[in-house]
Amino acid sequence: MIAREWMDLLRVLHGAYNTLVALAFLYQGWLGMKIRKAGRTGGAKDFGVIKRHRGNGPVLALLGILGYVAGATLITIDKGHFFEYRVHHLVGFAIVILLATTFLVSR
Repeated sequence: MIAREWMDLLRVLHGAYNTLVALAFLYQGWLGMKIRKAGRTGGAKDFGVIKRHRGNGPVLALLGILGYVAGATLITIDKGHFFEYRVHHLVGFAIVILLATTFLVSR
């Protein structure tokens, strides 16, 4: 069994990690909007932005799914069962489904 102090630290790290991943997704969305705006106005395409957007997308999807798996593992180790926090689990699972769907549709 993991000591309570370690579990508390791991919870904070899990939240900080997922916050950073969410901020990275906002950046990813900003890049996408920049690409879309350039396409609509007929301006020159910035291939550096397109390359970053396409390169970061799959990595961010994987990082988001790993954040969910890490949280589920922490809860299972700490509480002994997976559905201790049902709403949190459902929201995380919905995010994972949306990430996977977005990744598959974009290919």
